Amino acid sequence: MARQRTVRIPAAQAALVLDALVAAYARKADALGAAARAYGAGREPLAAVVGARREVIDAEASLDAIGWQLGDRTADLELSGPAGAVREILYTALLAAADAARTACREYERARIDRPALAAAMAGVGALHDRFAALEAADSPEALAGVVRAGPRSLGRQVTSLDHRRRRWRL
Repeated sequence: MARQRTVRIPAAQAALVLDALVAAYARKADALGAAARAYGAGREPLAAVVGARREVIDAEASLDAIGWQLGDRTADLELSGPAGAVREILYTALLAAADAARTACREYERARIDRPALAAAMAGVGALHDRFAALEAADSPEALAGVVRAGPRSLGRQVTSLDHRRRRWRL
C-alpha cells in the first residue's frame, strides 16, 4: 500500500492548492477515460483501467475531505492522500505560486500593486516551498531507511541554526 501523507496548508495558500487538486482530478478523470477506451479497443489490460480509477478515487477523496468550493479560505486545510499524489498537488501549487509571484513583481514595477501585495505573493511561494521541501525530505531515501540526518535540515527535531546562537523547531 502507498505511503499516506498529510500536509497542513495555510489559509492564504489554500486556494492555490485547491485549484491544483481540482486540475489534477480533471487530468486523472481524462486519463481514466483514455484507459477505458484503450481497454475497450484491446490496447490496454484491465489493470490499467483499475489503476486509473484508483487515482481518480484518491483525488476525489481528497476533494471530499477539504471541500470542493474554489476560492479563498479563512481556515487552514489538511491535504491528505498517497505520498505521490500529495507531492504532485504541492508541486503544482508551488509552480502556480511562483507564476503569481512573477506576475506580482511585474505589477509592482508598473505601480499596479503595493508592497504588501508583493510581499504576500512572495510569502506564498515560501510557504508552499517549505511544505514541499519538508515532504521531499520525509520521502528521501535516508528518511525512508530510518537514517537520522544531523544539521539544520532535520525534520521534527530541535536543531541549532547555522550560527549556533538560537534554537528552533522545523517541520
